[in-house]
Amino acid sequence: MKLPVPRTLIVVAGASLIGALGACQSEAERNSERGKEIVRAVSDGLAAAQTFSFKSDEVHQRLGSDGTLKERQFSRETVIRRPDRAWLHAIGPDRDFVGVYDGESLTLVGNREKVWAEIPLPPTMDEAMDVLAVDYEIPMPMADFLYSSPYEALISEDTQGGWVGEETVGGQACDHLAFQSEVVDWELWVSKGEQRLPCQLLMTYKTDPGSPTSQLTFVEWNLAAQASDTLFVPRIPEGFRRIPVVGGPTEEPVSAA
Repeated sequence: MKLPVPRTLIVVAGASLIGALGACQSEAERNSERGKEIVRAVSDGLAAAQTFSFKSDEVHQRLGSDGTLKERQFSRETVIRRPDRAWLHAIGPDRDFVGVYDGESLTLVGNREKVWAEIPLPPTMDEAMDVLAVDYEIPMPMADFLYSSPYEALISEDTQGGWVGEETVGGQACDHLAFQSEVVDWELWVSKGEQRLPCQLLMTYKTDPGSPTSQLTFVEWNLAAQASDTLFVPRIPEGFRRIPVVGGPTEEPVSAA
């Protein structure tokens, strides 16, 4: 025989359930705010640096001609001088190239293929990276950290997620964050301590065929780097061939990469 449940017990149980749900929602909200605060701390630190440098070990998945994802691994050294200078050198099993942005164009020199190319660009890095991403469709997973406001580049109105927990990356204690947006899911590991810096980034391009990923592990951050003007002057070795590439706002063949 089923006994009737006292009304007072129903009220208490209902209140407990509502309280538990409220606590869960509050914890999610707290984790979201905590994650965004950490991203803001990273952004503020990088935005305040006039000249900075770092190295990254990178693993990128790209869709091959056979329809399967292929992995490409390489290391990259990057030097940024705001607002209009950048230098990078990427080297790996299948590449060795240098890129120089001087406020007027991005020059890419392929040492292995002995070729070079040039992309005309706007006079600031923020504008230049927008053009590279939109007009030339060049994937740049680390670019969000190079904008004058990395927070605004990373967090938009539709971004969901936040703090996940604490983990160790390369011997460094880190806060682990995970965020989702309409086209990209990304995870970020940020060093703990007074200076908040990216330790690792994992991006999943979920609207691309195969949902490829890019993973970057960052080392040797220097927010007070020294860089002379000569570093940002393109150097094209004798005998290297200039290559034309179709792309850009005009959709005409231009000197680009």
